[in-house]
Amino acid sequence: MKKNVKKVTIGVLSCSLLLTMSACTKKRSAEEVLQDSLKASAKQENIDATGKVDCKIESGKKSSSSSGSSMNLALDLNLKGQNLKKDPKMSLKMNINMFGMSFDANTYYADGYSYTDSMGTKQKEKVDAKELQKQLNSMTGQSSLPKNCYKDVKLTKKDGNNVVAYSIDGKELGKYLKQESNKNSKGTSNSTLSLDDVNIKSMKGSRTLNDKDLPLKESITLVVENKKKSKTDNNMFSGLTNGKTTVKINVTYKNPGKSVSVTLPKDLSSYKLQKK
Repeated sequence: MKKNVKKVTIGVLSCSLLLTMSACTKKRSAEEVLQDSLKASAKQENIDATGKVDCKIESGKKSSSSSGSSMNLALDLNLKGQNLKKDPKMSLKMNINMFGMSFDANTYYADGYSYTDSMGTKQKEKVDAKELQKQLNSMTGQSSLPKNCYKDVKLTKKDGNNVVAYSIDGKELGKYLKQESNKNSKGTSNSTLSLDDVNIKSMKGSRTLNDKDLPLKESITLVVENKKKSKTDNNMFSGLTNGKTTVKINVTYKNPGKSVSVTLPKDLSSYKLQKK
């Protein structure tokens, strides 16, 4: 009898301890997981990723008698970056398919220069350190939007990993992009395309995360429509109605959080310097 009581007591105490521990462990919401993931990505100093970008550009009718047209562009990329926060090096190799043609376009960053190698032309350009960091942050997924841009955030599990899906509020994103554009414009207004002329119809994405909240896979779908224009003729979309661009991005990350070594071409010193 005493043994049975002892077993029951131990069992009750064990259950109580487990319940107490569970109560002390806060379960994160889908929004918190997403924000934690974005913060973790922003802290990465290295990246090794492959991806594919599919873009479809559809132009609407310029008149009642003309028909619209469309163009498809496909891009395969291989991206590697090391020491992104300090003395960055990066290699971005791309294969682009458009108009029935296929060609390579490679970009490298090192020692304060941007190097491009495409269609038989090798060029280099001096890049401002701050501007270079902005470009690297954008290209390596280290830039994130304000919290109010994210909506409909959902959290699921797949193969033991967190998968967080989200939508982007087009109006809030438009406001944010316009603010950033105004900051960077420095008073210039003769741009080819104004943000006032386009409408971000939809943007959705998902991230498959490891146990450190770093992405293993990421996908984004963006649909942008140009607004109807009737009088002005100041950009490439003028006069078009119902023009639409759909961009689909799928990226796979290799060993996120681990160190990466970038191998640069040996002939970078022979690239022709471009003056601004």
